[in-house]
Amino acid sequence: MKFRSFLEVLNEENEVNEVSEKVNPFLQAGALGAKNIELDGPAMHFKNLEGYPNASLVTGLYASPSDLYPKRRKAWVRTNVALERDLEGTYEDLQEHIFDALEQGGLKPLEVSSGPCKDNVILGDQVNLNDFPFPLIHEQDGGKYSSQHVIIVEDPENGVISWSDDRLMIKERNLLVVNLDPEGRLYEIYQKYVKLNKPMPFAVAIGVDSSIPLATAVFMEKVGLGGLKREVPAADLAGYLGGEPIEMVKTKTNGLLVPSNSEMILEGVAVPGENALEGPYPNFYRVEKATWQPIFTVKAITHRNDPIIPFDVSGIKGSDTMTLRSYAHSFKIYRILNGWWWGTKIARWVYCPVSMRLGMGIIAVNALYPGFEFHFSRIVFAYSHWFDKLLLVDAALGAEELARVMQDFIQKASPVHAFHFSKDDVAAITRSAKYPTDGQRTGRMYVNACLDPTWPKEMIPTRVSFETTWPKDMQQKIMTNWSKMGFVNKPQKRLIDA
Repeated sequence: MKFRSFLEVLNEENEVNEVSEKVNPFLQAGALGAKNIELDGPAMHFKNLEGYPNASLVTGLYASPSDLYPKRRKAWVRTNVALERDLEGTYEDLQEHIFDALEQGGLKPLEVSSGPCKDNVILGDQVNLNDFPFPLIHEQDGGKYSSQHVIIVEDPENGVISWSDDRLMIKERNLLVVNLDPEGRLYEIYQKYVKLNKPMPFAVAIGVDSSIPLATAVFMEKVGLGGLKREVPAADLAGYLGGEPIEMVKTKTNGLLVPSNSEMILEGVAVPGENALEGPYPNFYRVEKATWQPIFTVKAITHRNDPIIPFDVSGIKGSDTMTLRSYAHSFKIYRILNGWWWGTKIARWVYCPVSMRLGMGIIAVNALYPGFEFHFSRIVFAYSHWFDKLLLVDAALGAEELARVMQDFIQKASPVHAFHFSKDDVAAITRSAKYPTDGQRTGRMYVNACLDPTWPKEMIPTRVSFETTWPKDMQQKIMTNWSKMGFVNKPQKRLIDA
């Protein structure tokens, strides 16, 4: 779905609030956006910006309403809108849709000769990023930021096009400073240009088709494709997720293909060795200090008339970036688990709740054998650096039932044998993002809140509600089995919701 069409549909579904009052893009827009997300409100479109009459800002396009408490609006409602899916669609349906996109190899983009992003062209000395309302989001930020975009570069070794969403800071009128994740794709490609001592051409697409941010987040997770020989490009993945090919057009100066319906395109080169301080800036769990990062020099700006610039209020629960990263990282673990057991769908769903700042992973599983939680934890912690706590629940639960998930945690997880801890020396080799000191290894915890697979079938209770009771013959049978197994204390005659 085109970006502006996405906004129109969100408006029809009461998932965006158009603000006509004058708003300052420096701190005020960020503060209003943060408070709105905290209150589970809709996205906010600031149409009347102080000092910028010909542009507007929008935030919260993918932000997640709280997922911990039952409610009509699902946490992924705006993502369902972005992918043109049923608003009542489940989280499991969303993961299956991403799975199908990778299995089918995506949907090839279409190259077109022009597009709305080329309505206005600014070149050379006329380039001035300060003419646009890039916001100062937090008071302690190192500068104005673009925090929701796609950075497009080409691998110099194999020609593969890489998309990423690393944050960037406005340094001067034509200079950007990009925070490169040392484990990310953009960092890997930039280092190849450093070794070749060649400038790296780049393009930044802002205000893109609605399926692109999720596709980019999944692409950045480096999800493998099993038996397929090649990886699905982010543009192909976005096309399949959105149900139509992404229209692409060449940039003015370096020939990279960019989404033609973008609100704005920045293009230029990054020269190895040119660095500047970026930050401070908050991520999911702390404020990162200023670090030296590469400078990206902007040579051209093309944009639509009255461009709409999306931004993310990072550092708060449920932000756009946190929500998209939650879906992408959860899917990565989901695909790995269901590929590890030779195609058996052992995990019904995997979810890193934004309500917990991605500090816990929850997996609905089919317990196939005793001790399966040990194998699960080793696999999951080996591939995840976001969370250090893992909760396993029965596959009967849905991801939209987090309140019942926590109920199972209380009722089924025995304090004696369900909690497992690993020390530093046996933790996964990846770093844990939950601890601020870089390079440290940490212990992990995993909790088994599933019914014991070794229990006889007649002892495993089905889910009951307050309207149902256990038949007397079933009560007697369970009590008899417990007695045969050597339990001294008899179970209660009425089994509550398990």
